[in-house]
Amino acid sequence: MDKNIQKIKPSGIFTNYIYKAIPLAFDESMSYYETLCGILSLLKTQEEVVNNNADLLAELETYVQNYFKNLDVQTEINNKLDQMAESGQLADIIAQYLQVSSILAYNSVEDMKNANNLVENSFVETYGFYNYGDGGSAKYKIRKITNVDVIDNIFLFSLTNYSDLVAELIKDTTIYLKKCGLSINKTAEENTEILNKIITFCNENDKYKIVFDDNYTIKGFTLTNNNIDISGSSDKIEIITTDEIKINSNFNFIHDIKFMINTDIILLNISGKYNNFDNLYLYGNNDNTGIGINVTNFCNEFTNCSIREFKKSCILSNNYIVFNNCYLINCDNSVGESTNINITAGDNIIFNNCDIEKGFNILNITGGNSTFDNCYIEAATSRYHLLLTGGTINITNCYLNSLRINKQENCNLTLSKNKINLINDDYLIYITTQNIGYLVIDNNIIMNSGGYVIRLVDSTPTTKIYVYIDNSWVTGTKNKYLYIMQDRCWCVESSNHILPISILNREYTKGGVTSNRPSENLYAGLTYGDRNYNKLCFYNAYLSKWVDALGNTPVEKRSAIPTSGNYVVGDIIFNSNPTNGGYIGWVCVSEGNPGSWYPFGKIGS
Repeated sequence: MDKNIQKIKPSGIFTNYIYKAIPLAFDESMSYYETLCGILSLLKTQEEVVNNNADLLAELETYVQNYFKNLDVQTEINNKLDQMAESGQLADIIAQYLQVSSILAYNSVEDMKNANNLVENSFVETYGFYNYGDGGSAKYKIRKITNVDVIDNIFLFSLTNYSDLVAELIKDTTIYLKKCGLSINKTAEENTEILNKIITFCNENDKYKIVFDDNYTIKGFTLTNNNIDISGSSDKIEIITTDEIKINSNFNFIHDIKFMINTDIILLNISGKYNNFDNLYLYGNNDNTGIGINVTNFCNEFTNCSIREFKKSCILSNNYIVFNNCYLINCDNSVGESTNINITAGDNIIFNNCDIEKGFNILNITGGNSTFDNCYIEAATSRYHLLLTGGTINITNCYLNSLRINKQENCNLTLSKNKINLINDDYLIYITTQNIGYLVIDNNIIMNSGGYVIRLVDSTPTTKIYVYIDNSWVTGTKNKYLYIMQDRCWCVESSNHILPISILNREYTKGGVTSNRPSENLYAGLTYGDRNYNKLCFYNAYLSKWVDALGNTPVEKRSAIPTSGNYVVGDIIFNSNPTNGGYIGWVCVSEGNPGSWYPFGKIGS
């Protein structure tokens, strides 16, 4: 057999089998010739059909060419979409798509409210609240309205074309006020109406933060619930308020924002407790109007705050009020109501590392227990910079600059470890009453003391004034002593006035003349300084002995026992010129003038 002849594969009606033997069926044993003859006969019967189909194919080709040549694609698409819309097919497709992934976008809230393509459970984004790009963009969900829904046009909006649907703001725990409709173009009343609704929502729902994100004008607000966080979106945000901000609740946190007033009100009125204020800036109008802070409850803390240009920076009347690293800069004028810090009551009122400046009175303290530590306190053009008429005041580690008068009445004052720069020929302590409590001046450096350090005026005190002065250096134009004060350390209005206080002077200078120990009175216009101790000492009636400011028995140095002066048993005088075979000093064994003395501590053999 010729190898080029291949086996014919089964081909439907033309199946052919060739075998060496005649098969059972004759049709399956035709020869090649017979098979080809059969095919030719079949093709002749199909000639007419093929020719007809060729004509139809040519006609179809012409139709298609003409159709696409004259086709208007947009018209065809519109016609088809119209058909689908009329039949409802298009709405079904869109609804299915929206429920899966679509977010509709509008320029403003008003555009969203007037839309006619919203469906339940769809989501919407606006690119502004009032207008495109005004910063009030937000996201909303379209849902069914319920019987308890309240349309407030802040968190929930009605839809013009859908009575059964509402748009609900998708809220984060941080509420930005632009997203809720506040605007710099609205009045204080309009903004406050919106803000009060937001505050009400936060009062009813814990743990929300309110962020002022533009320079709004408002009419104050009131917090009545706890744990509300209020801040500015940046350190450039300035809020003008025409009414009080009231903090009536607890554990709130107000920070990183600037509030300003332009009228005579209390800016921040705090009756709650355990509130924290951080990086808070409060500004007045610098026209002797307004009060920065009024605190009437305990445990409120201010950190890194700035309170400036008010008639009164703060009024404090309760316990545990703390200012850390704060600036309190008052109006610089001579009006009597201008007071930087006014303390009327309260224990543990603390100013730590603060800058306190200006005001007719820098401090006006009538009660309480207050401490100023590591502060800078600078006077303005006032008459009484520190007006102290009650309470207990401790001023330590401070720099007191350009103080004119520290007026003290009926209070307990301690000045310790300060640098005090006086105005020339003026006063540090100005006493005008018969009862000043106690006064401690300890370890200070008093500079430019060309005037008086303590001045007593008008009436003679009827009771002992407890004054402790120790280890205070004084520099200035007057005569000065190492540990006490300068030439005119006590002054009264007339020469017959006295300061009834006991002072120990073995030999002291009185008007430049060495004298014996004075009586228990210090006379006007004279300097009292112990030539041996270089400090003032006092008679302690309870212990019945002379002591220094720390309660220690003073130690005196002499070259020999005294020949005059009143001494008591136990007084010791150390030998100022010890030699071999001599004694360390002498001790008084019998009081008197000068008393009986015996040596002690023999030196050498």
